[in-house]
Amino acid sequence: MKAFLKIVRILLFLATIPAMVSTLVWANELSKKATIRGTQYHSLSQGLRFVEDADLDTLMSYYRLELNRTPVRQFAWPELENGLNNQAWIDSANVYVDASQQVHIVYKQRQPYVRIVEADNVEGGYYLDAQGDRIQLSDKFLVRVPVATMPLLLQNNREKQVRQDLVAISRAIMHDSFWTSACSQLDVKPSGEIQMVPAMGKQIIRLGNATNITNKLDRLTAFYRQGFNTVPWNLYNEIDVRFEGQVIGRNTEGKILSVDPYDVKPSKAASDSSSPQINKLK
Repeated sequence: MKAFLKIVRILLFLATIPAMVSTLVWANELSKKATIRGTQYHSLSQGLRFVEDADLDTLMSYYRLELNRTPVRQFAWPELENGLNNQAWIDSANVYVDASQQVHIVYKQRQPYVRIVEADNVEGGYYLDAQGDRIQLSDKFLVRVPVATMPLLLQNNREKQVRQDLVAISRAIMHDSFWTSACSQLDVKPSGEIQMVPAMGKQIIRLGNATNITNKLDRLTAFYRQGFNTVPWNLYNEIDVRFEGQVIGRNTEGKILSVDPYDVKPSKAASDSSSPQINKLK
């Protein structure tokens, strides 16, 4: 009996083979005719609008995608993915087609941290990303980040380090609510030293580089909130926080910063009252 049932199961399986083959052939023919039905774009970058849906639509047309006409099998998605990853404002991108013939583009835009304005350069400058690499400016979108001026000819082996320092300083500034408002701009000197121009007062703040930048900003904050309560604002034109544990105020314009009480000469009235009197001879 068992042998008979086994033979029956085998015969039934063999009988279904033609139907299975027909189904596979039909599915294969259907997949050949399947066309792209739509596109969906997914940006992973909150607040950035370097790349908009219209830009991606233009790129899709360049890679010969026509909705309801381009066959799924002929859609050049690897070339599209490579093209997206070569765009100036895109950090990474992935392209795939789902079961409903929808093209999905998932992309991350490059994040600027500081805007560079080169001296005597009419091109308008550029941004720097987290690695200190350039990001070109956009005509339609402006990112609010600290601005830094840099000598045009700072083309030495320190330039890369200076750019990375600028990024680190800018990120620290943007994470500090006080200095986000209080920093007017950063300046890079020909030596590579980085200085900050505050929005209040006329002082130049010498940061040096990004080493211990959070501690430097904390010392500056304490100085601005406490030190200037006892010192006139216009007394110093330079504040130096390059050295650990110190805030050094200088005046490079020759202004007297303090008065030695031993240098003060007594007034004539005080001299007359304190010295012994000699009666005049008659």
